[in-house]
Amino acid sequence: MNSNMYKLAVVIVTFNDKELVDECLKSVFNNKTNEWKFTVWVVDNGSSDGTPDYIQQKFPEVNIIRNQSNFGYPRANNQGINSTFSQYVLLLNPDTEIPQNTFQELIDLLDVDDSIGIVGPKLIRRNGELDFACRRMFPNYLDYLLILLGLARKFPKNKVLGRYNLTYLDPNENTDVDSVAGAFLMARRDAIEKVGRLDESFFIYGEDIDWCYRFRLNGWRVFYCPKVTVLHHKGGTSKRFSHYLIYHFYRSNTILYNKYIASHTFFVFNWIMYAVLWTKFGISYIRNFLLPANKKRVA
Repeated sequence: MNSNMYKLAVVIVTFNDKELVDECLKSVFNNKTNEWKFTVWVVDNGSSDGTPDYIQQKFPEVNIIRNQSNFGYPRANNQGINSTFSQYVLLLNPDTEIPQNTFQELIDLLDVDDSIGIVGPKLIRRNGELDFACRRMFPNYLDYLLILLGLARKFPKNKVLGRYNLTYLDPNENTDVDSVAGAFLMARRDAIEKVGRLDESFFIYGEDIDWCYRFRLNGWRVFYCPKVTVLHHKGGTSKRFSHYLIYHFYRSNTILYNKYIASHTFFVFNWIMYAVLWTKFGISYIRNFLLPANKKRVA
C-alpha cells in the first residue's frame, strides 16, 4: 500500500514481548476511525520467543520488520520511521494499553496547533501512580546530582528539587516540557525531517530525552497532554534483562551528559559527576543482582 495515504504511522519496537504486545495491538486497533487511516509497523529486534510470528498470525494487517539481532531502540524506531511517509508518527512501547479515541484527541491537537512538534499523554503505571517520565525538563548539572543522590525523590514539591520531573506541578495540567516519554511519543513528520532521526549512539534509555530536546532547540514545542491517559506496564520486559539494562541506563545518562553539559562545566565538576554516576551504577547493579527475580528492576 502507498504509505502516503495514512495520516499516522504507529511504530512499535519489540524484543521478546509476546506476552505484552497482544493487549497493546488490540488497543491500537480499537482506535480506528472513519475520518482517516493509520498504519502499524512492528520492528522486532531478534526476539527468540516467537513474537514476530505471533503478531503476523494474529494481526495480519501489521507490517513487520525482522532484525536478526538486537539493534537497540533508537535504530529500530528509525527503521520504522523510514518505512512510511505519514503526516504523524507515533513511537509506542509494547507494554502500553491505549483507550479509545486517543489517536483522534492528539491528532486533533496537532492539526490545530502547528507549533507543536511532539505531544505525549499522561502515563499511568499498573499501581495507578503517575509515570514521572511522561513529562520532564532537560536535566542540568544540579538535576543530575539531585537525582543520583536521591534528593529529588525526597522533596518532590520543591520547585528546585522537583524541576526535572516537574513533580511540583498538577499532573492534570497541560504544560510545555522539554521531554515526554518514548513509551508514547507522537511526532509531526515535518518536524522530524528538520530535526533528524533518533540518535543511534544510544542503545536504550535517554534517546527520547535527546530527541525531544533537539525538537525544542529547533523551535518546536513539546507538549504534555494529560487529557489523554495511557496505561504503561512499565518494566514488563526490563525485569527479564535487568542487569544488562542497568548498564545501558547509566551509559545513556553519560552520553546525555557528555553531549549537552560536560563541555560547559568545569572539568573537576565533570569528574565528580562521572564518579557519582558510575558509583551509583555499581551499587544498583550489585543490589539488583541480590534481589529475587520478581523484585528486579532497572533504575
